[in-house]
This record gives sequence, C-alpha cells and structure tokens, in this order.
Amino acid sequence: AAGRFNIDVVSLAKGSRAVSADAAFTSSSDVVSATGGNLSFAAGTKNFTLAVDPGATLTQLRDAINSSSTNFGVSATIINTGGTSPQSRLVLTSNVSGEGNDLTITGSSAEFDKVATSAFGGGAGGMGIALADKASSARIKVDGIESVSDSNIFTNAIQDMSITVSKETTVGTPIVMNVETDKGGVKKSIESFIKAYNDVIGVINEQTAVGGSLQGDTSIRTIKNTFIRSLS
Repeated sequence: AAGRFNIDVVSLAKGSRAVSADAAFTSSSDVVSATGGNLSFAAGTKNFTLAVDPGATLTQLRDAINSSSTNFGVSATIINTGGTSPQSRLVLTSNVSGEGNDLTITGSSAEFDKVATSAFGGGAGGMGIALADKASSARIKVDGIESVSDSNIFTNAIQDMSITVSKETTVGTPIVMNVETDKGGVKKSIESFIKAYNDVIGVINEQTAVGGSLQGDTSIRTIKNTFIRSLS
C-alpha cells in the first residue's frame, strides 16, 4: 500500500563473539588437546561438530574450524598480545544474529574446557562472551512503533514489505520512506501481457486457418476459446 513512513534504525543485528580466557594460551603452538576428541558448536538452530586430532595446536584448531565443510558460520582467529608476558587469544565469531542466539561450544572431554563456553564437568568454560559481544537483534521504529528482527531484514514490519537496514540512524533524524504505486512497472507488465496474448492468438489463428497444419484441430480451438473467455 502506498504511504509515507518515518523509519528510525535503533540497532543492527549481530552475531556473538567468544574469547578465550586471559593467560589460557601463551602461544599459538600450545596444544589444545593431547588425546583429541570432538568440539560441538551451536547458535540458534544451527550446529556442527568438529573432530579434533590428538595433539592439535591452537593454530591447527583455528584452521580446522575455518575449513570445516559443516561450519554454519563460525570464524576463528588468533590474536597475539606480544609484550613481556605474551598470550595467544582464540576469538570465535558467529554470524547467527538475534537475541538468545549466542554461540555455545562444548567438548567431549575436560581437555577442551579452555576452548569451550561450557566446561565438560559443568559450569562455565574458558571461552567467555562479554555483554557487548552477545548476539543481538535489529530494532527499527516505524512512525514510532518498534519492530524487532533476528536479522537485518524486516519482513512485514510494514505489511507486504521487506526492509533491509545497514546502519543505525541518528536520533531525531529518521529515514523518510515514500511508497508509491509503480505505474511505469504496471504499464510495462500490462503491455508485455498484451503482446504475449496477441502472439499466442496469432499463432493459433495462423495454424488453424485453411491450409494450416492444425486446421480442423478441435483441441487447439478449445485452448483459444479458453484464452478468450478468461479475459471476458
């Protein structure tokens, strides 16, 4: 429906970000698990399990996560702090946005506790998600009425419309959106239909005329009559 709307983009949707604990690893060559096993990743309704080789280092774990064919959208990086007390921090970022869709990581043994959000024996693991790094939903206000979406695409916030947001707006400076009937598009569609219809009727008339290959064919005449009746 045509209309004029003031849209405020309050916040964008984002995925969660988990970081390994302070001093958990001093080097990217530190061994994550001596015996190997499985790490399970989940966010929202998505999940995948990664088989970790015995003796896998932090670097090898990063590479295995990023190259996994079943990975739903978890990116692994290592940040090296340097300095007199160097550390290597594993950072896992999920692309699954929406409140409550934080990344969870669990291991098949306590050896994986440093790279898990939940410890094998219960409680918190070594990977933490700060408040600012939690998965969040997108929020917009349409003429002052708030609408929420797990992604940056709002379907039917305004009925029968899809709105994609890419950045937050300044408070007090909404985006003014005018929705108008696409008269040019409607005209083009009608003209295309008329041409197609006339082309079909023209071919039928040609083929069913005296001497035509379908002269006397009742089936093709029935089709023509059906076309004509559908527009009457």
